[in-house]
Amino acid sequence: LSLLDEVAQRRYLLRRVALELFLASGRSHFLTFEAKETRRRVHARLLSLCPQLQRRGATARWEGRDLLEARHAELVDDWRSWRISNFDYLMQLNTLAGRSYNDLTQYPVVPWVLQDYTSETLDLADPAVYRDLSKPVGALEPERADKFAERYRGLAQEYDPRAGEAAGLPPFHYGSHYSSAGAVLYYLLRLEPFTSEAIRLQGGRFDVADRLFDSIPETWRSCMSNMSDVKELIPEFYTLPDFLRNDAQLPLGTMQAGNALGDAHLPPWAASAEGFVELHRAALESEHVSEHLHLWIDLIFGCKQRGRAAAEALNVFYYLTYEGAVSLDTLGPQQREAVEAQILFFGQTPTQLLSRPHPRRRRREASGPQPQMFSRPDAVRPYAWPLRRLAGGGSGRPEAADPLEFIAVLPLEDRLLTISASGRLCLHKWFPLKPRSSPSCPFTFDPATAPIATLRAGASADDDARFRPARSYAVADGRWLLSGGHADCSVRCMLVLKPEVVVLGRHHADTVTAIHVTADGLSFATGSADTTAVLWALYGAGSSLPGGRASVVAAGAAAGGGGGTGGSSGG
Repeated sequence: LSLLDEVAQRRYLLRRVALELFLASGRSHFLTFEAKETRRRVHARLLSLCPQLQRRGATARWEGRDLLEARHAELVDDWRSWRISNFDYLMQLNTLAGRSYNDLTQYPVVPWVLQDYTSETLDLADPAVYRDLSKPVGALEPERADKFAERYRGLAQEYDPRAGEAAGLPPFHYGSHYSSAGAVLYYLLRLEPFTSEAIRLQGGRFDVADRLFDSIPETWRSCMSNMSDVKELIPEFYTLPDFLRNDAQLPLGTMQAGNALGDAHLPPWAASAEGFVELHRAALESEHVSEHLHLWIDLIFGCKQRGRAAAEALNVFYYLTYEGAVSLDTLGPQQREAVEAQILFFGQTPTQLLSRPHPRRRRREASGPQPQMFSRPDAVRPYAWPLRRLAGGGSGRPEAADPLEFIAVLPLEDRLLTISASGRLCLHKWFPLKPRSSPSCPFTFDPATAPIATLRAGASADDDARFRPARSYAVADGRWLLSGGHADCSVRCMLVLKPEVVVLGRHHADTVTAIHVTADGLSFATGSADTTAVLWALYGAGSSLPGGRASVVAAGAAAGGGGGTGGSSGG
């Protein structure tokens, strides 16, 4: 619970019965309940047990408009002013609208931004290579758009909401959806756990080869011509080349044309999976997409998602994809099972975030100086503070230079941790938000005036002098500092805020020279000068332990090494 950073109230199968827990380690968990009241009680209990949620305003992550209005102004302004990227903004909107990597039925959705998947080269300065973001996928091809419009008109004529059970179906343009569990599994077939889930969905085998994802150009062609295919993309198209390769050598079968399925076929302008993702991401961040992305946001999250505006934009989907279309709790067992299956496999429309048109992005030159270092790498300048004046004895004599060897951000404490070559550990106030007084600076920083501790490499000054060059550090869970390079060949674990509390772990026969922590912060790997590698589990990192105690246990070693593991705290 000490790692719980935010709690979001979520939907599951269009019912408001879920919670998503976001941890400071970067992990998240999606919980569903039988009833909304149960969720309410659990949510209230979490808030009472986790005072850090109120301190950080984490309870603002509610559903729908309440959630958006709490954060909308600054988030939109950051995007419009080019302080965050198009991709980052889309992911923020997905999160606000209830989309989650933890729920295949509500997976994050991002747009196709290109329409040229056949040319040998891709000119991102040419507007003709881009898709029209003001229209849904189903309306991009005029002839097909006319057929969808005719379908809607026919259903509208037959629909009479006053007729009860004989009312007919509410009119819609599309019977399929732009985002569904099936589309996610289609795209991510070559990666686990999606491979296993796709096999399970097909009764223990892969679907027939001709229906599997084999080619980006062919998938785009299908989305432009097939009356039942209007899917958009998933974030991996802009971030993860691995999903395009069949590295696991999966037996995906052979198509009727005789082609065996392996890696996904790329557009001619992409020399590799990495090259595709690089160019595709560049297209997403281009000036052209930046000028028109707000139009797509209106369709998916905004004012054209529902109602008359959606009908006029050819953007109405089957009624069971919308929240509130049916109350599952009032249905009989068989009818409820059928409706749940429809919702589960055929898509869910995100929570509507805006009822007014989304503002467009300002032109880059009109946004003033950009604080991101990657927007103008030539403008990056060093930020220096007086290391030599950090408390060092009070003799009045100038100190020798003491360069930094390690820097880490501690998100739980809003602090920046630095360790100098002499082992001086400092905690600086760090707020990853731009100060109002200096909009050209991307963060607020208040350097420390004195170290909170001086770390030693060994038991004596001689040990410090001998082993200092081998010092290595890492931070786990935002609270635990791991260090190597010690005279006794140990790994040391201490609370950052209480650096005198140390846990020793010994499993190397020589000095530890490298430490790497896993993304969840619960395990780490070490390497030493004798070329051995050890994998460790860090117990107690995710809980408040008496006296700040924890233990590190070696889970396995790549070679050699001796000694044991320790779980006691010491100085």
